[in-house]
Amino acid sequence: MNFIKKIISALIICVTLAPTAILAENEKSVIYYPDNTLYGYSVHGDIALYNSNHTDFNSCIEKIVNQFKQIPYSDDELPLSIDISEFTLPADDINDFKEQLGYALQIEHPELFFLAGYFMVQHNNNILTSISMEDISVKNDNGEIITLHPYSMSKTEIKRRQSIIDAETRKILSYINNDMTPLEKALTVHDYIIANYSYDTRVYIDNTLASRRLDTMVMQKTGVCEGYTRLFGYMMDILEIPWAPVPSEKHTHIWNKIQLDGNWYHIDLTYDDPLFSDSSSFIPISSIVYHKYFLLSDNAIKNIDNGHTAWNDETIYPANDNTYDSYFLHTNPRQLAYDDGNWYYFDTENRLCSIDVNSISGNPEILYEDSSSFTWRYVNKYSSLVKYRGNLFFNSDNTLYKYNIQSGNTEVFYTHTFDNKNIYGLHIQNDTVYLEIADNINNGVSETISLPLIEYPIYSVSASQYGHSDTINISVDNSDIQNIAENSDILYVAEYKDNILVNITQKKVTDIEHSFEYTLADICSEEIKVFVWNEAYMPLSDFCAVELNTEKME
Repeated sequence: MNFIKKIISALIICVTLAPTAILAENEKSVIYYPDNTLYGYSVHGDIALYNSNHTDFNSCIEKIVNQFKQIPYSDDELPLSIDISEFTLPADDINDFKEQLGYALQIEHPELFFLAGYFMVQHNNNILTSISMEDISVKNDNGEIITLHPYSMSKTEIKRRQSIIDAETRKILSYINNDMTPLEKALTVHDYIIANYSYDTRVYIDNTLASRRLDTMVMQKTGVCEGYTRLFGYMMDILEIPWAPVPSEKHTHIWNKIQLDGNWYHIDLTYDDPLFSDSSSFIPISSIVYHKYFLLSDNAIKNIDNGHTAWNDETIYPANDNTYDSYFLHTNPRQLAYDDGNWYYFDTENRLCSIDVNSISGNPEILYEDSSSFTWRYVNKYSSLVKYRGNLFFNSDNTLYKYNIQSGNTEVFYTHTFDNKNIYGLHIQNDTVYLEIADNINNGVSETISLPLIEYPIYSVSASQYGHSDTINISVDNSDIQNIAENSDILYVAEYKDNILVNITQKKVTDIEHSFEYTLADICSEEIKVFVWNEAYMPLSDFCAVELNTEKME
């Protein structure tokens, strides 16, 4: 890595010290921004707020970013250049331009994971004319010529990785209700990431192995602070919640800020995701989700520990509001559950409560108090909470309970006696609950027990055609009132002609009130098949096939 460090040093010197007032015509200049760390970056705020004499910088960078953002969804080849001559940016300001563009691509847009950070800026007649994505040849420590590429992967690989990111995005969004406040949306993303991702302990073995980009974070479900920051920021962009990175060169760390009601607050997902071991074989308890670093002011985060005492450019996006410095969730170390506008958690006495997360105190209402008497092999209590189809599942040291939200009834779902082990956590995936068993929470999960939660099918579907028309009446019935529909339950209507699929339409079951009228997308369709799958494409209903009468269909 020494030769890379030399390249960085040389390029930084070129950017900051080279006399840019004397530039030859038709000349190209290297732009470089490091992919291996974000700590040293200065936070400039919005691109439009840069200290520049040329407001067209903002429009130019926006054009470049937008063209790069189209790459994963376009069938075109990777672009080799982007024309920026329309902005008539003076070549004398090339260093300022490099800095701003590098910041935008590296920090503000985690979705551009496929950029390697090497570009050429071309200028002619003292005007910046284009960004050129050409290979760059440099010498390594041994004097050998090596080639650096502007893209870190092929177009095929970019599209493959983006599809994985899109699938994970849809899954996260399935937990978010449109009626949620921005705070609730940020909290949902915060808890999901911490419950489903873990800190990349490979960084302790070899720093270069650590997952830092958005794509590797999502694909490997592990990452260091850059990965947490980028994934959370990416989701905030999708949810249209203003956010900013908070890089700290002093602490070699980076975290996020978000804006709520005009005020900025710190959120550090890395510190809220507890690491009990640096072993690569360690499997963390998924339900352990801290909220200690959720919505803190500048003063609060500086005083909370020695890892956040300073960060780069503290005057940008100051978090002066202390409204949430005494937020009740700061003392809650477990994942919350949400259902139809209501939040649930275990309080400090291990009582199941409904809460108002938008309130500083939470205004808890006790729903189940017997859990306060649960005991583990150690002093602390570790009841975990997950919501599934209108029920809350939680655990004692050896028992899984089911609390029905509508009736308020609690029942034992499963009991098992463990030898010197306890249930320390649980999670639900593909309609199955997994109990996380350990002899000590500090040792991580030693084994899991899987329990199916439903018997298939849980929906019955039917469809009928109105005479010879192109209108189909489709009905969906829930066969088990205990299994309330989830956002991830999708009804599919597939249309066929000559036994070939010609169209498929999706509709959330939660958006269907028993039945609805469906209009054929292709008037020539000869058959439809209606069925319900969940987000993992597991069948939740039998297939309903209907041959269509097409004689007089118009």
